Amino acid sequence: MHMLGDPRTMQENPVYDDVVDDIRAFLAERIEYAVSEGVAEERIWVDPGIGFGKTVEHNLELHRRLGELAELGRPIAFGHPARASSAGSPVQRSISGSAERSRPT
Repeated sequence: MHMLGDPRTMQENPVYDDVVDDIRAFLAERIEYAVSEGVAEERIWVDPGIGFGKTVEHNLELHRRLGELAELGRPIAFGHPARASSAGSPVQRSISGSAERSRPT
């Protein structure tokens, strides 16, 4: 999983040249390393780390450009942690409201 910084500091002004390019390069390097250490490539999933060292804008850009991460050729774990940086934002409220409306009665 990608995370900028460490858990104590990751949300303190995260900066990327290009969030998708930077994370794609990081994940590609980690895939290469894992394979070189004997991990079968078909066992590898990648996780861009939504909400971990990223602003709401970074998270949205990753979502918009998810196809670029798919070019890595590995399944993508793409989730939104409950305490991510977009908590309380209009996006989060919309997601939460959608979940409430979709629950069976």
